[in-house]
Amino acid sequence: MSFSGIEMTRLFFILFLLLNLSQGSLETDLAGISTFPYIENVWDCSEMSFYLQHELEDRGYNAQVAQRIGNPGHSWVIVVAETEIITIEATTMQIVPFRSDFNRVFRNATDAINHGVPVDDVDWWNYDEISRIREASKGLKKDD
Repeated sequence: MSFSGIEMTRLFFILFLLLNLSQGSLETDLAGISTFPYIENVWDCSEMSFYLQHELEDRGYNAQVAQRIGNPGHSWVIVVAETEIITIEATTMQIVPFRSDFNRVFRNATDAINHGVPVDDVDWWNYDEISRIREASKGLKKDD
């Protein structure tokens, strides 16, 4: 298979874009993710963490949700990078010092549900604000 100069330039440009999109700054990517006010037992640390995990995974990060069981319990996101593990407090969307006080880690909401976490603790997709954003974005997509 051979490529013309224009095809090679186009292929190089596409690969360059893909690499740069996936190598973005975590801080920049966090700033681009929609946030919503904390509402206890509706939109709290668990839903926020699973939502953030999903959004970061969509952006190419190896993101997981860590949970501390107890009273009080808590959930946050960890991002596994090449040389470090980064902790993100989902309720503030801030990178924080590493936390090791978790009891369990989940790959995503499906993994959590499969391990006995109640659906209503991880169902970020049912939050009304997320539904509104998804509906609004459907109108922005162009049909090819």
